[in-house]
Amino acid sequence: MPNQNKNFKNNFENSFSKIIKENIIFFPIRHHSPACSFHLKKIIENYKPETILIEGPSDCNFLMEYMIEEDTIPPFCIYSSYIDKNKEKCRCYYPFLDYSPEFVAIKKAYELKINCSFIDMPFGYIIENSENNINKKLISIYDKDNNKFNVNDYTLELTKKSGVRSFAELWERDFEIKGILKESVDFIKSVYALGYYMRLIENEDIETKNREYFMAKNIKDSLNKFKKILIITGSFHVDGIIDKLKNFENIEKEFNKLKKYNIQNSSNYLIPYSFEEADQRKGYIAGIEYPAFYNNIWKKLNEDSIDNAYIETVQSFIIKAAGINRDYYNITITDCINAYYMAINLAKLRGKNNAGVYELIDSVKSAFVKGDISLENTENIELMIKLLSGIANGKVSSKSVLPPVIIDFRNLCKTHRIRIDKTETTESILDIIKDKNHFEKSKFFHKMRFLDIGFCKLIKGPDYINKIDKNLAREIWKYKYKSQVEALLIDKSVYGVSIEEICFNFIKDKLKTRLNGEEISKLIIESTIMGLYNFLIDNYNEIENIILSDSDFISLCECLNNLSYLINMEILNENINKERENIFKNYDIISKIESLSKLAFILASQNMETLKNLDEESALKYSAYIKNLYIFILENPNYFECEEIFIEKINSMTKNTFGSSHIYAVCLSIKYKSNIIDLKEFASCISNFLEASDTNSIAYFLNGIFLIARDILFINNDLIKEIDKVIKNIEENKFIEILPNLRFAFTNLTPSETETLSSIIEKLYKTKKSNAKNMSEEEIEKAFSIDKKIAEEMNKYEIFK
Repeated sequence: MPNQNKNFKNNFENSFSKIIKENIIFFPIRHHSPACSFHLKKIIENYKPETILIEGPSDCNFLMEYMIEEDTIPPFCIYSSYIDKNKEKCRCYYPFLDYSPEFVAIKKAYELKINCSFIDMPFGYIIENSENNINKKLISIYDKDNNKFNVNDYTLELTKKSGVRSFAELWERDFEIKGILKESVDFIKSVYALGYYMRLIENEDIETKNREYFMAKNIKDSLNKFKKILIITGSFHVDGIIDKLKNFENIEKEFNKLKKYNIQNSSNYLIPYSFEEADQRKGYIAGIEYPAFYNNIWKKLNEDSIDNAYIETVQSFIIKAAGINRDYYNITITDCINAYYMAINLAKLRGKNNAGVYELIDSVKSAFVKGDISLENTENIELMIKLLSGIANGKVSSKSVLPPVIIDFRNLCKTHRIRIDKTETTESILDIIKDKNHFEKSKFFHKMRFLDIGFCKLIKGPDYINKIDKNLAREIWKYKYKSQVEALLIDKSVYGVSIEEICFNFIKDKLKTRLNGEEISKLIIESTIMGLYNFLIDNYNEIENIILSDSDFISLCECLNNLSYLINMEILNENINKERENIFKNYDIISKIESLSKLAFILASQNMETLKNLDEESALKYSAYIKNLYIFILENPNYFECEEIFIEKINSMTKNTFGSSHIYAVCLSIKYKSNIIDLKEFASCISNFLEASDTNSIAYFLNGIFLIARDILFINNDLIKEIDKVIKNIEENKFIEILPNLRFAFTNLTPSETETLSSIIEKLYKTKKSNAKNMSEEEIEKAFSIDKKIAEEMNKYEIFK
């Protein structure tokens, strides 16, 4: 065993001797490490290389000049997209924080006028040469490399033996806090060792192999041009690249094997990123936990405050935590002092030279939380942790090449005073009827929601599309900016150069899919609330054809409801009306919507007969659509041709054989209400049905009668006696079975009608009504509670929906 250990050590020392030479230095890094950046700066200043080669997409060298512009503020990222051979869009990002070694090297190179370039495979190359293609979701190329720190057997065992809770804590202790105190060569050796031993027990996958050969090719080419080269890559790659550089011929051979990618299908941009997204705890595997904390450390290191960088940062965050709702949490100066000294002593116990972020969190929790830990008394701790992660967004130089849609998005955010420099969720309350600016802002939010890019959410307000809370005059929105918002907007830029154009073309593109009447009417409403008023006019014939080709009764009824609702929207919201008038001048848009409404009504009436043979439960659900058609002709007496078609269909339905007693009752009631049959005939039809039908049918039949013509109960007392007689003759077991449907039938009555019916029954049975006023408060509450539970169960199983 001792000999084996000695061999391992000798092999390591032999390998390490190859990474620092007179003409070339390999600098192994962990992405987004302040300690790596600290020593990297010193190496660049002392070594003075002629060129710096950096692990990064080699087709993005043109973006470096924008990274170092004064108005570029980290975090930001390179966003790359590629359309693969299957016409699918693949996307990735390469994040940069102020203390990312790659970014520090770029800034230093430009400052010292040193040649600098990325040497890794372009994203398109990676896609074309991956075994199963890469994950189509937005990913970071660095994720796979850095995740090895968390899942590699070597680092797992190292973490376990070090007595810390996670590799993150191990890294902070041995590489960040202790690392900045080491000589640069010793630090390089320690980081290289980590990658070297991880590599010994890790098989080389195809993507790693391809990338390393690609980087080795670029390094080989640079060796012929420059005498002093500095190479910056992840520590895991260093030994692999050095090994490949031993055989130049094989590098060329492997490079030529790589499948080429289509440059025309590739796009690269700089876009803002956020501290929150850079946090490893939030899903960015290649990140370091609590990036804002280390951003503070980096600032201190640049101020030559090496010895005090950590303790001053810990102290500042203790003060920030204490200041969060101080009165409520009763945090005293003594608590702050206790937290400070506890952090220092915890660091000593854990073998650290200084307290880090984990000692900070543990000490604040211990000193500030009074009593048991719960959600109520740790809110200030949670806010401090949020500050450690960071809430700021970066900014990209105005000189940087950007798609027009991103420029339009940012300008619109500025116009509507929407902050995109923070990752906090922000609430916006809009009075869409009275305030024209709020109305414009609402249209913008609706466009962003339609594009489905996770930027904003309607919390409360009129949901025009689903007709929920449609009488509300205010909207409450919540929005949150993330770099993914701009990344997804870039993806959709194939539809146009502005938010409005993208939405218009996107919604127009939906016309090419197989839509029915309901779907197209929702699309018209959606275009209206987004302010895309031209959609209806420009595509009127296509919309009309979609409705004409629909033969589904329910879809046509929903289409009619939506179009009627749209007319009301036009009338009620003056802002929509005025905008329409300004755009279309004397063009009568309302008449166009009315024409489509008539068309939907006529087609729905013609297809109404499809409801006849429904089972009774389905009939209960869909009979409301027949009622709505009837109400439509009552509210629109000028639609006389529609009324004729509707009544003609009702007549023909009642003459033919019926399957559903409920639908039959609805149609019979409409004939009575439309004066096609008189009261006597109507009452006779009801009596005959009650006498001749089975028990189940009676309950559904009565429900249909009460849905349209419940007034018959109060005009003809004989009918109540007839109903009473039929119910009394039903066997008890059968009565219990149909009771829910009977009760449901009587829910069509208004409170005053229920009171009147009670009086009639009182006289019929010579009894007295129960007086609700005599009920105790407890009894009433209990009744409400039972009703609520029953309603919840009914909703759960979608009963009567």
